[in-house]
Amino acid sequence: LQRSDGSGSPRRKSKRFQDSSRARVPKNARCIIDPKSTYQGRWDIVMMVLLVYTATVTPFEVGFLDIADLLHPLNIVNRVVDVLFLQDLFQQFMSPFYHAESGGWVIHHGRIARNYLTGWFVIDFVSILPFSLLGRLMDSEDLEQLKILRVIRLLRLAKLLRIFRSSRIVKRYQSHIGISHATQTMIKFGVMIVTIAHWLACLWGVVTTVDNTMKYGNQVNWMRDYGMWEEIQGKPGRLYMSALYWATMTVTTIGYGDIRPTNESEQILCVLAMLVGASTYAYVIGNVCGVIALMDQATSKY
Repeated sequence: LQRSDGSGSPRRKSKRFQDSSRARVPKNARCIIDPKSTYQGRWDIVMMVLLVYTATVTPFEVGFLDIADLLHPLNIVNRVVDVLFLQDLFQQFMSPFYHAESGGWVIHHGRIARNYLTGWFVIDFVSILPFSLLGRLMDSEDLEQLKILRVIRLLRLAKLLRIFRSSRIVKRYQSHIGISHATQTMIKFGVMIVTIAHWLACLWGVVTTVDNTMKYGNQVNWMRDYGMWEEIQGKPGRLYMSALYWATMTVTTIGYGDIRPTNESEQILCVLAMLVGASTYAYVIGNVCGVIALMDQATSKY
């Protein structure tokens, strides 16, 4: 569209203020999933449930569980999750994306595929690779000491890459949630702190399987140094609580020092955990103070 600016020369109409909520997908579009359809809304809910499961259960499984039975209920659930993530990957090739300059949804399959392949495809593809099955098939007494097997077990954490995709779903529903933006921000920061503490706790459990430093015939790790080896060994729940205790101390910068690193791998993880935890804690505290100060406008004005 063109219009004159009074000087006789045409000027292209600005698309800067186009509202994506008003754009519609043509009804005659073939093999295209309408982003505003009931099906897409329900599928987004399913994806959010799977992302929450992936963010909580997968790190715990890698850090504290070693399930050998392929028919174990947890392994079956994991395969179902992989299948649903695979379905979501194929659906992305039929999901249009909003083009700000044209002010509408792009429904051309070639452009949709190009946009997806140059965007989130790599993360989605890596997150559904069956590293757990590969590690289980390679698991044997002869390969137990090989570092490649430990690396494959750690690669199962690649599923966490899908968490970055959750922002797309959250933004879609954020404006429809019936609570204030300040409250949403407080909830987001609370979830952030809890999630980071959970992930650090699981990594604190993973590090004991990666580093096999031996001393006097025994493995050197934080579990033995903690002085509760007999109580927590073989008890995933007890191990997790001890690791979460350490992670919470690290994130909140308290650091009692009763659980400490005992080998090089644990020291490296501690350094990274302190940097990430302290930065996150400072960021959250600074923003929370700002949000609380602006929540009651009447009091602030008074």
